[in-house]
Amino acid sequence: MAEREASYLRALAPFGAEISIAHLSRAVFAQLPSWTRKYRLLILHGLGELSSDELLRLASAIGEPMSQGTSLIVDIREIDNQFESFLFSSAPVPLHYDGALGSQAPDLVMLRCHRSSLRGGGGEGLYVDTVRSFQLLAEETKETLRASTVIYQLSDGSARTIPLIARDMYSTFETIRLVANIADDGWRNDSIEIAARDQSGRDVTSTLLSLVEQLSTPVHCYTHIWSAGDIVLVNNHAILHGRRSFPAGAGRHLQRVHIRCNDAITSKLSHSNFNHPERNYELQKGLEGTDNG
Repeated sequence: MAEREASYLRALAPFGAEISIAHLSRAVFAQLPSWTRKYRLLILHGLGELSSDELLRLASAIGEPMSQGTSLIVDIREIDNQFESFLFSSAPVPLHYDGALGSQAPDLVMLRCHRSSLRGGGGEGLYVDTVRSFQLLAEETKETLRASTVIYQLSDGSARTIPLIARDMYSTFETIRLVANIADDGWRNDSIEIAARDQSGRDVTSTLLSLVEQLSTPVHCYTHIWSAGDIVLVNNHAILHGRRSFPAGAGRHLQRVHIRCNDAITSKLSHSNFNHPERNYELQKGLEGTDNG
Protein backbone atom coordinates (compact mmCIF):
# COMPACT_ATOMS: atom_id res chain seq x y z
CA MET A 1 0.00 0.00 0.00
CA ALA A 2 1.25 3.51 -0.82
CA GLU A 3 2.61 5.65 2.01
CA ARG A 4 0.35 8.66 2.54
CA GLU A 5 -1.03 10.39 5.61
CA ALA A 6 -4.49 10.83 7.05
CA SER A 7 -6.03 13.99 5.58
CA TYR A 8 -8.24 14.76 8.57
CA LEU A 9 -9.65 13.40 11.81
CA ARG A 10 -13.17 14.56 12.67
CA ALA A 11 -15.07 13.99 15.90
CA LEU A 12 -18.53 12.47 15.55
CA ALA A 13 -21.67 13.02 17.62
CA PRO A 14 -22.58 11.73 20.11
CA PHE A 15 -19.13 10.06 20.29
CA GLY A 16 -16.40 8.50 18.17
CA ALA A 17 -14.30 9.85 15.32
CA GLU A 18 -13.85 9.34 11.60
CA ILE A 19 -10.61 9.56 9.66
CA SER A 20 -10.12 10.15 5.95
CA ILE A 21 -7.06 8.23 4.77
CA ALA A 22 -5.84 7.83 1.22
CA HIS A 23 -3.52 4.95 2.13
CA LEU A 24 -1.98 3.65 5.33
CA SER A 25 1.46 4.91 6.31
CA ARG A 26 3.55 3.65 9.19
CA ALA A 27 2.75 6.85 11.06
CA VAL A 28 -1.00 6.20 10.73
CA PHE A 29 -0.47 2.62 11.87
CA ALA A 30 1.27 3.96 14.97
CA GLN A 31 -1.60 6.35 15.72
CA LEU A 32 -4.45 3.82 15.51
CA PRO A 33 -4.19 2.49 19.10
CA SER A 34 -4.17 6.00 20.59
CA TRP A 35 -7.08 7.14 18.39
CA THR A 36 -9.10 4.07 19.35
CA ARG A 37 -8.16 4.68 22.97
CA LYS A 38 -9.43 8.26 22.85
CA TYR A 39 -12.62 7.83 20.82
CA ARG A 40 -13.51 4.13 21.43
CA LEU A 41 -15.22 4.07 18.01
CA LEU A 42 -13.05 4.84 14.99
CA ILE A 43 -14.25 4.94 11.37
CA LEU A 44 -11.68 4.86 8.57
CA HIS A 45 -12.64 6.16 5.12
CA GLY A 46 -10.81 6.22 1.84
CA LEU A 47 -8.79 3.01 1.86
CA GLY A 48 -10.76 1.47 -1.00
CA GLU A 49 -10.57 -2.24 -1.69
CA LEU A 50 -8.25 -4.12 0.67
CA SER A 51 -7.24 -7.72 0.19
CA SER A 52 -7.67 -10.14 3.10
CA ASP A 53 -3.90 -9.98 3.64
CA GLU A 54 -4.00 -6.18 3.81
CA LEU A 55 -6.93 -6.29 6.26
CA LEU A 56 -5.00 -8.66 8.51
CA ARG A 57 -1.93 -6.46 8.18
CA LEU A 58 -3.99 -3.55 9.47
CA ALA A 59 -5.31 -5.66 12.36
CA SER A 60 -1.82 -6.93 13.17
CA ALA A 61 -0.54 -3.35 13.43
CA ILE A 62 -2.86 -2.93 16.43
CA GLY A 63 -2.75 -6.34 18.10
CA GLU A 64 -3.11 -10.05 17.42
CA PRO A 65 -5.94 -11.25 15.14
CA MET A 66 -7.91 -13.99 16.93
CA SER A 67 -9.24 -17.19 15.43
CA GLN A 68 -13.01 -17.20 14.90
CA GLY A 69 -13.67 -20.87 14.42
CA THR A 70 -11.66 -21.84 11.36
CA SER A 71 -10.66 -18.37 10.13
CA LEU A 72 -9.20 -15.06 11.22
CA ILE A 73 -11.75 -13.24 9.03
CA VAL A 74 -15.52 -13.89 9.14
CA ASP A 75 -17.61 -12.89 6.14
CA ILE A 76 -20.93 -11.45 7.35
CA ARG A 77 -23.42 -11.68 4.52
CA GLU A 78 -26.84 -13.09 3.82
CA ILE A 79 -26.81 -16.81 3.04
CA ASP A 80 -29.66 -19.19 2.27
CA ASN A 81 -29.23 -21.57 5.21
CA GLN A 82 -31.86 -21.80 7.92
CA PHE A 83 -29.39 -23.40 10.33
CA GLU A 84 -26.98 -20.48 10.31
CA SER A 85 -27.11 -17.62 12.84
CA PHE A 86 -29.42 -14.68 12.11
CA LEU A 87 -26.17 -12.73 11.82
CA PHE A 88 -26.01 -14.22 8.31
CA SER A 89 -29.49 -13.09 7.37
CA SER A 90 -31.10 -9.73 6.58
CA ALA A 91 -32.57 -9.51 10.10
CA PRO A 92 -31.48 -6.82 12.56
CA VAL A 93 -28.86 -7.61 15.20
CA PRO A 94 -29.68 -6.30 18.70
CA LEU A 95 -27.05 -4.45 20.73
CA HIS A 96 -24.33 -6.70 22.14
CA TYR A 97 -20.60 -7.05 22.67
CA ASP A 98 -18.68 -9.80 20.92
CA GLY A 99 -17.69 -12.87 22.90
CA ALA A 100 -20.19 -12.15 25.68
CA LEU A 101 -21.60 -15.67 25.88
CA GLY A 102 -18.46 -17.45 24.72
CA SER A 103 -15.12 -18.26 26.27
CA GLN A 104 -13.18 -15.14 25.32
CA ALA A 105 -14.14 -11.62 24.28
CA PRO A 106 -11.82 -9.72 21.91
CA ASP A 107 -10.38 -6.37 22.93
CA LEU A 108 -11.21 -4.79 19.56
CA VAL A 109 -13.64 -5.62 16.78
CA MET A 110 -12.71 -4.56 13.25
CA LEU A 111 -15.48 -4.44 10.64
CA ARG A 112 -14.83 -3.76 6.97
CA CYS A 113 -17.54 -3.05 4.40
CA HIS A 114 -16.97 -4.98 1.20
CA ARG A 115 -20.42 -4.07 -0.14
CA SER A 116 -23.19 -1.96 1.38
CA SER A 117 -26.91 -2.65 0.96
CA LEU A 118 -27.37 -1.93 -2.73
CA ARG A 119 -31.13 -2.07 -2.92
CA GLY A 120 -33.40 -0.23 -0.49
CA GLY A 121 -30.70 0.79 1.98
CA GLY A 122 -30.80 -0.50 5.55
CA GLY A 123 -28.18 -2.48 7.42
CA GLU A 124 -26.84 0.57 9.27
CA GLY A 125 -24.36 -0.10 12.05
CA LEU A 126 -25.45 0.88 15.57
CA TYR A 127 -22.91 1.77 18.28
CA VAL A 128 -23.28 2.77 21.95
CA ASP A 129 -20.38 3.97 24.13
CA THR A 130 -21.49 2.43 27.44
CA VAL A 131 -18.89 4.29 29.50
CA ARG A 132 -20.38 7.55 28.32
CA SER A 133 -23.98 6.29 28.49
CA PHE A 134 -23.64 4.98 32.04
CA GLN A 135 -22.31 8.34 33.18
CA LEU A 136 -25.35 10.06 31.65
CA LEU A 137 -27.87 7.94 33.58
CA ALA A 138 -29.65 9.11 36.73
CA GLU A 139 -27.94 8.08 39.98
CA GLU A 140 -30.94 5.99 41.07
CA THR A 141 -30.81 4.06 37.80
CA LYS A 142 -27.07 3.53 38.17
CA GLU A 143 -27.53 2.00 41.61
CA THR A 144 -30.20 -0.38 40.32
CA LEU A 145 -28.03 -1.46 37.42
CA ARG A 146 -24.94 -1.94 39.61
CA ALA A 147 -26.91 -4.43 41.71
CA SER A 148 -28.32 -6.28 38.68
CA THR A 149 -27.35 -9.60 37.15
CA VAL A 150 -28.56 -10.75 33.73
CA ILE A 151 -29.54 -14.39 33.21
CA TYR A 152 -29.32 -15.59 29.60
CA GLN A 153 -31.25 -18.77 28.73
CA LEU A 154 -29.90 -20.13 25.45
CA SER A 155 -31.68 -22.29 22.90
CA ASP A 156 -29.44 -25.28 23.66
CA GLY A 157 -30.76 -25.35 27.23
CA SER A 158 -27.66 -23.80 28.81
CA ALA A 159 -27.63 -20.59 30.82
CA ARG A 160 -25.17 -17.78 31.50
CA THR A 161 -25.29 -15.35 34.41
CA ILE A 162 -23.36 -12.12 33.90
CA PRO A 163 -23.27 -8.90 35.99
CA LEU A 164 -24.84 -6.06 34.04
CA ILE A 165 -22.27 -3.49 35.14
CA ALA A 166 -18.60 -4.37 35.14
CA ARG A 167 -15.24 -2.76 35.65
CA ASP A 168 -12.65 -3.92 33.22
CA MET A 169 -9.66 -5.55 34.95
CA TYR A 170 -7.46 -2.67 33.74
CA SER A 171 -9.89 0.14 34.50
CA THR A 172 -11.90 2.05 37.07
CA PHE A 173 -14.60 2.93 34.53
CA GLU A 174 -17.97 1.21 34.65
CA THR A 175 -19.33 -0.34 31.48
CA ILE A 176 -22.66 -1.93 30.54
CA ARG A 177 -22.14 -5.59 29.59
CA LEU A 178 -25.25 -6.65 27.75
CA VAL A 179 -26.51 -8.91 24.98
CA ALA A 180 -29.96 -7.60 24.07
CA ASN A 181 -32.52 -9.87 22.42
CA ILE A 182 -34.77 -7.07 21.10
CA ALA A 183 -33.72 -4.75 18.28
CA ASP A 184 -34.72 -1.10 18.01
CA ASP A 185 -37.53 -1.97 15.56
CA GLY A 186 -39.03 -4.54 17.96
CA TRP A 187 -37.56 -7.61 16.22
CA ARG A 188 -36.85 -10.34 18.75
CA ASN A 189 -34.07 -12.91 18.86
CA ASP A 190 -35.94 -15.98 20.09
CA SER A 191 -32.74 -17.99 20.62
CA ILE A 192 -32.07 -16.06 23.85
CA GLU A 193 -34.37 -15.41 26.80
CA ILE A 194 -33.26 -12.66 29.15
CA ALA A 195 -34.16 -11.91 32.74
CA ALA A 196 -32.56 -9.60 35.30
CA ARG A 197 -32.44 -9.81 39.09
CA ASP A 198 -31.02 -7.51 41.72
CA GLN A 199 -29.00 -8.68 44.73
CA SER A 200 -32.14 -9.41 46.73
CA GLY A 201 -33.58 -11.56 43.92
CA ARG A 202 -36.12 -8.94 42.84
CA ASP A 203 -37.08 -9.07 39.16
CA VAL A 204 -35.71 -5.95 37.42
CA THR A 205 -36.19 -7.17 33.85
CA SER A 206 -38.42 -4.20 33.08
CA THR A 207 -35.57 -1.86 34.08
CA LEU A 208 -33.25 -3.74 31.74
CA LEU A 209 -35.69 -3.51 28.82
CA SER A 210 -36.12 0.21 29.48
CA LEU A 211 -32.33 0.59 29.41
CA VAL A 212 -32.09 -1.18 26.04
CA GLU A 213 -34.76 1.13 24.62
CA GLN A 214 -32.96 4.19 26.02
CA LEU A 215 -29.58 3.14 24.62
CA SER A 216 -31.12 2.88 21.14
CA THR A 217 -31.97 6.59 21.04
CA PRO A 218 -29.77 9.19 19.23
CA VAL A 219 -28.59 10.59 22.57
CA HIS A 220 -26.68 7.37 23.16
CA CYS A 221 -26.44 5.63 19.79
CA TYR A 222 -24.29 6.49 16.79
CA THR A 223 -25.75 5.21 13.49
CA HIS A 224 -23.29 4.47 10.70
CA ILE A 225 -24.41 4.28 7.07
CA TRP A 226 -21.96 1.92 5.44
CA SER A 227 -20.10 2.62 2.22
CA ALA A 228 -17.84 0.15 0.45
CA GLY A 229 -14.32 0.40 1.85
CA ASP A 230 -15.33 1.72 5.29
CA ILE A 231 -13.49 0.18 8.23
CA VAL A 232 -14.84 0.48 11.77
CA LEU A 233 -12.73 -0.17 14.87
CA VAL A 234 -14.69 -0.84 18.06
CA ASN A 235 -13.37 -0.99 21.62
CA ASN A 236 -15.23 -4.16 22.63
CA HIS A 237 -14.76 -3.45 26.35
CA ALA A 238 -16.80 -0.24 26.12
CA ILE A 239 -18.98 -0.32 23.00
CA LEU A 240 -22.19 -2.23 22.34
CA HIS A 241 -22.91 -2.69 18.65
CA GLY A 242 -25.66 -4.02 16.41
CA ARG A 243 -27.30 -3.37 13.05
CA ARG A 244 -30.61 -2.51 11.47
CA SER A 245 -32.37 -4.89 9.09
CA PHE A 246 -31.96 -4.61 5.32
CA PRO A 247 -33.94 -5.94 2.34
CA ALA A 248 -33.38 -9.59 1.52
CA GLY A 249 -31.05 -9.98 -1.44
CA ALA A 250 -29.53 -6.52 -1.00
CA GLY A 251 -26.00 -7.87 -1.28
CA ARG A 252 -24.65 -6.44 1.99
CA HIS A 253 -21.24 -7.94 2.84
CA LEU A 254 -19.04 -7.08 5.82
CA GLN A 255 -15.88 -8.75 7.08
CA ARG A 256 -15.03 -9.07 10.78
CA VAL A 257 -11.71 -9.46 12.56
CA HIS A 258 -11.37 -9.96 16.31
CA ILE A 259 -8.22 -8.45 17.81
CA ARG A 260 -6.46 -9.24 21.07
CA CYS A 261 -4.25 -6.41 22.29
CA ASN A 262 -1.22 -6.81 24.49
CA ASP A 263 -1.57 -5.78 28.13
CA ALA A 264 -0.09 -2.30 27.60
CA ILE A 265 -2.47 -1.43 24.74
CA THR A 266 -5.50 -2.99 26.45
CA SER A 267 -4.78 -1.01 29.61
CA LYS A 268 -4.66 2.22 27.59
CA LEU A 269 -7.91 1.32 25.80
CA SER A 270 -9.65 0.67 29.10
CA HIS A 271 -8.38 3.83 30.77
CA SER A 272 -9.77 6.10 28.06
CA ASN A 273 -11.18 9.28 29.56
CA PHE A 274 -14.87 10.17 29.25
CA ASN A 275 -15.06 12.03 25.98
CA HIS A 276 -17.97 13.96 24.47
CA PRO A 277 -16.37 15.73 21.48
CA GLU A 278 -17.79 19.08 20.55
CA ARG A 279 -15.49 20.09 17.71
CA ASN A 280 -13.36 18.79 14.88
CA TYR A 281 -9.74 17.89 15.39
CA GLU A 282 -7.31 18.52 12.54
CA LEU A 283 -4.23 16.38 12.32
CA GLN A 284 -0.94 18.21 12.47
CA LYS A 285 0.90 18.25 9.18
CA GLY A 286 3.45 15.47 9.15
CA LEU A 287 2.44 13.35 12.14
CA GLU A 288 5.15 12.85 14.71
CA GLY A 289 7.25 9.88 13.84
CA THR A 290 6.26 9.93 10.15
CA ASP A 291 8.24 7.39 8.17
CA ASN A 292 7.67 7.49 4.46
CA GLY A 293 10.33 4.89 3.70
